[in-house]
Parts: sequence; C-alpha cells; structure tokens
Amino acid sequence: MQKYDIMQKYDITYNDEMTFSKFIHNSSRKTIIQFFMNYLPKGCLLHAHFGAMVDAKLFLNTLLDNTVFNIARLASGPEVKIGTLTFKTGDLTAFDKIIDIKNIPEGIRWIKMTKDNVDKFAENISNCKDWEGLERIASNTWSIIKRAGIFEIYFDLLLKECKRDYIDHIDLKGNIGSYHTVTYNNGIFEVKWAGQEKEIEVLKNIAKRYKITFSLIAGKPRSMSKQDLAKWVIDDFLILQKKNKDIIRGVDFFGEETKKGQITNCDLEELIKTISNELKDDKDFVFSIHGGENNKYYRKKSLWESDPNIRCLLSNEFNDHRIRIGHGISILKYPELMKKIQQNTSKYHIELCPLSNKILNYIDDIRHHPGQYFHRHGLSVSINSDDPSVFGYNYVSHDWYEAITNWKLSLEDIKKIIINSIKFSATSSKRRTTMLNEYNDKFAKFIKHLKDYKKPLLNSKKPLLIRSKTAGKKIRKHQGIIQTGGNRGKLKKGYKYSGKKLKNGLAQIIKCK
Repeated sequence: MQKYDIMQKYDITYNDEMTFSKFIHNSSRKTIIQFFMNYLPKGCLLHAHFGAMVDAKLFLNTLLDNTVFNIARLASGPEVKIGTLTFKTGDLTAFDKIIDIKNIPEGIRWIKMTKDNVDKFAENISNCKDWEGLERIASNTWSIIKRAGIFEIYFDLLLKECKRDYIDHIDLKGNIGSYHTVTYNNGIFEVKWAGQEKEIEVLKNIAKRYKITFSLIAGKPRSMSKQDLAKWVIDDFLILQKKNKDIIRGVDFFGEETKKGQITNCDLEELIKTISNELKDDKDFVFSIHGGENNKYYRKKSLWESDPNIRCLLSNEFNDHRIRIGHGISILKYPELMKKIQQNTSKYHIELCPLSNKILNYIDDIRHHPGQYFHRHGLSVSINSDDPSVFGYNYVSHDWYEAITNWKLSLEDIKKIIINSIKFSATSSKRRTTMLNEYNDKFAKFIKHLKDYKKPLLNSKKPLLIRSKTAGKKIRKHQGIIQTGGNRGKLKKGYKYSGKKLKNGLAQIIKCK
C-alpha cells in the first residue's frame, strides 16, 4: 500500500541533529497547508503560558531596537544577587544603558547582547527538550520579561503575533504580581515591586490597541508547600479575583504531577473546593488544571501515584464551574473519567498541546497522540501551543499543522474543535456568544477565499492532505528535474528531452538553446 503524506510528498527529512520544533517550522513552510493554517480563523487559545509565547529571536531583536536597556548574560562566576533577584551562569538580565555592565557586579563577567550575538542569546532560551530544560529556560526569560519597560514591549508583541495568527481571544496562564523596576544607586541595586493592580492596569491599557481580548488564569506551581498554596488562595488570589472579575477568570495549578515534592491529591482537593465554594455564584469562572502531563518513567507506577490532578478531577464536581484539563494525556487510563467527560461536554474540556507533548517526550509520535481519540469519541477538545517560544516556534498554526496532517482532520473536525475553544474560553458569556456568532461568518468567508486557492482542500468530509501523483515515486537526480514541491519530477524551465537514450537507458535531458 502506497503511503501519501506531507513528508513524503515534499521529500522532507528529519534527523536527530535537527530540533523537532525546527523541523516542524521548516516542513510546514513547504506545504500547501501552510496557507490553510496561517489564514484559518482559530477562535480562542486556551492553554498559553504568559512568559513563553513570543518567539525568542523576535523578542530579543525588538529589545535591541526599542528599549533603554542593555540585555546581558552571566557568562561565568558564582551566583549573583541583584537586589532580591538571584542569577546563575547563563541567566539573562537587563541593565539601564547608562550603567557600564563590565563592572557590575565586581568580579563577574557579563556578555552584552548585540546584533552579532543575538542568535546565540535566542538559542539559549528557545532550545527546550525536557521538563528540566523548560523550567530553567522559563525562569531565565521571566527575569527580563517582568521588568518594567520590557513587560510592555513583550505583551504588545504577544497580542500582535496572536492577531497575525488569527486568534480572537487568549487565556494567559501565569503568576500575577511580578512586574518590577530595578534602580542602581551608589553601587547598590534595588528591586521595587509595582504590585498586582499595576500589572493588570498595564495589561488592560496595551490590550486596548487590539481587537483581541484576553483573560488571566492565575496559576501557582504544585511544588509549593500546602501551607504556602493555601495562604496564596485565601490571602491573595480570592481577594484579587473579586476586585478584577473582568480579567482574572480562572485558576490553575501546574507542574509535572509526578515530580517529587508536589502537593498531594487530598490537599489539592481542599484548595479547589475552597475556591469553588467562594466563587460559586460566578458561573463563568473556570478551573484550568494541568492533568496527565507526566513522563514515561512514571507511566509504570500505580495510577494513584502518578496522576493526582486527574484523580482530583475524577472525584469532584466543582459546583457549576467549567473544568478544563491541560494536556490530559493520561485520561485514557481512567475509563470512568472518560465516560464522565463524554457525558458532560458542556462542563469538561481538554486543552490539547500536541507539539509540547512531543518535544517534552510525553508521547513518542504525534500520530498516536490520545487527542485524536478524545475528539473521535465526542470529548470536547481544543488545539493549543503551551510554551512555543521556549520550544523554538511562535504560532499555534504549527500545532494545527501537526493535528491536521497526523490526525487527518476534515474541515468539519476543524470547525468543531475551534468552536469548542470559544465555548470554553474564560471570558464572559456575553463575549463568548459574540465570538460564536462572528465565527460562523469568519469561517464562511475563509472557505470562500479558500475556493479560489485550492479546491481539493474543500471536501469537508475528507482529510486535508493533498495527494500527489509523484508521491512515493523515486525522482531522478538531475539538475534539469524539479526535486521537491507540487511539480517534482517535471522538467525545469530551459530543459527538454532530446528524444535519445543514454547508456543507462534513461532519457537524455539537454538545455534549450
């Protein structure tokens, strides 16, 4: 049986020396589906971590052009403290340009970012291959993103890139309240925290420039102690959420579930019940909880040990709040939860992140990702990018590319998944209704525009793969023959067959005079 797929048609190869994300970026650019992905109105992005959304190279180049900061990397030496901030070798920071970074701190060598070395800086914060690398890189970039002046540029870029990717609304997950300034007087650094209200005010002001709306999903790592998490929920989150109901629309507890030191299932249940009971009258509030994001080693352990978030979801109703499960890879291990989600598609939703799961080695092959099984069996799912900047890419279009080509999604499938994302976005019910009404028109206009481009894409019941006449055939190696693309196997302009045969039996190709 001959295999027709995107990689074979376009003669795209993947080797171990190439990062997976780089391979995806290169391969998607070579396909006709790039047009489809780029201009597809994608509805809402539900699983997006604030500090890992903008392509590293784009972000750093923008900083070089627009800010009053010097961006530097600690090249060597022990840990360095700047105010209350601690830096290790390789970490990034931002100095005011009036400060000579060669002498700060004394005895420590900093490398200043310039146009000549910006690619190396970008590579250091966008080459993630496992969970430990993710935590390290995310912490590194966060130290400069939350700096006043840089924070505004970053969020403006984030919304601008979402607009280019045809996204209407984004739910941003992250810690609220890290926005700060750094002053340097008489050889002493001082870090001043601007406060949560100031940070939210800055976000709102920047968002006014764009038609894209956003919500914040306040999150904390599950590696925090039970006491610290409980204190955060009662003394911080609930108070802040009630003051900013229009922006803070959900809560998330994230972290690789099976990592040592994570909060236990019982403690997590208590925290979630506390929040759910306090906000029981706010029907638009969502619990967006990471679940089933654990690596291969822990798959061999008992279910009780390996998936505390999933088990917590299994045993709670959370009043009438909507429940979103981030990743959800291990849900297949729980038939009762599968059935529960299947029977309550207006309450439960799974935020799929195909590329993230592959890059972090939670799955071996995207073709076998459980997300397609969930979708085929009637569960509500959406396609998301998770942490694209630290993985080396920028748009959720790349995740859509993987889902479309590997799961053989039809136009009907795609539209259903996007509508799911709108229904489960953390924004108000009024905004969701508006987006749903507008989306039907947007999709209809998109299809009309697409008809003028490639009609084979438009069969709503068939997978969006382009069958090539030359797919699977071995193409003769010759400078006059096109090797890749839709015309592979045909003669290039300026060449023709002479009508004669060579000694090896192949037709002779000559240049036209």
